[in-house]
Amino acid sequence: MLEFKPLDSPFGRAVHGLDISEGVDWDTCRVLHEALYRHKVLVIKDQTCGELPYLEFGRQWGEPIPHVIDTHRMLG
Repeated sequence: MLEFKPLDSPFGRAVHGLDISEGVDWDTCRVLHEALYRHKVLVIKDQTCGELPYLEFGRQWGEPIPHVIDTHRMLG
């Protein structure tokens, strides 16, 4: 179950109960989108996942934009 806890700042929330390595369904992603809109910043800590789950999670937010520095880009 997702929890959104206040950060030590005037805005933003820490997200607890999310493991992006297992994939994130669209209902959960919708809840995250709404929380981002409401709180402006979401901090999702302690994630350990491979490139593919990371990329799939990113695509649920929009088409990823390649980093301007080649060495910071994912392969593929």
